[in-house]
Amino acid sequence: MNRFHELGIHGATKRASALGYSLEKIWLRDIDFNGKRLHQVLKARGIPGLIFNNRGGAEKTFATFDWEAFAIATWAVKMHQPHLHLASYHHAHGIRLALEKLFEFGYKRIAMMLSEETDRWAENAFYQTFFYVEKHSPPDIWMRSYRYSSTSIDNAPQRKRIAEWILRNKPEVILGQGIVWEALQDLGWRIPEDVAFVSPYWSKEWPEIGGVNQQPDVIGANAVDLVATQLLQNERGVPEVPKMLLNEGAWVDAKSIPPRSDQKKERPGSARTRRARSQKSELLFKDEKGLRS
Repeated sequence: MNRFHELGIHGATKRASALGYSLEKIWLRDIDFNGKRLHQVLKARGIPGLIFNNRGGAEKTFATFDWEAFAIATWAVKMHQPHLHLASYHHAHGIRLALEKLFEFGYKRIAMMLSEETDRWAENAFYQTFFYVEKHSPPDIWMRSYRYSSTSIDNAPQRKRIAEWILRNKPEVILGQGIVWEALQDLGWRIPEDVAFVSPYWSKEWPEIGGVNQQPDVIGANAVDLVATQLLQNERGVPEVPKMLLNEGAWVDAKSIPPRSDQKKERPGSARTRRARSQKSELLFKDEKGLRS
């Protein structure tokens, strides 16, 4: 379980306790992702409400699940069939918040590099919002995006492609994920001296990286509220009109994203910096087996 889900469960547990409920975790792998078996377990334990995350086998499990006896909400990731109540993060707001901060800090060359999977979980809100702001930004603002398939930092060929794109475009700041951070390390670029870095999934685990805190504990608490409301109103099953409860993110400053006036003027695209890094970059891209020279 990653830190995002740990915080979500913590928030849900705390909120359930405040409302007089208890929260019990059931791992779908323990019931072989069997929807009928899940129904039996819930009924046997007298559990009337269900919160789940639509990842890691959930679609397979709930294809054979009887919804009608339970108050239900999904959290973080939307389920498309059937349509259920959802507690999640306002991804579009988070990207706008990050971009507003970058404009405020004086950045002119802005890149967003997120995976296709990440944007799909967000209902394409990340890239749609970025494209809209790019289209309506002032003429002196350069904004470009790069979409890749996998978030795995061990995907060496993909890290190489990410690094090549960064070398060609030389952004001042990148809004990206862990694999992008690793590609920058492979290039030998310093953060924030050579390029600033923003995470759309800020976490206390990486205090040096600034970005947007999606507040997963709030998402978890909101999911409990959705289920509790159904229980109080004696509502069960698939809702006629699903509700979406979205919380906003919060900006977190950190070392990786200083105001431009605080940074050194020498950027990766300058002549001196290119010369200083040319040998490493040349070795990097002559290595056909991976990123490490």
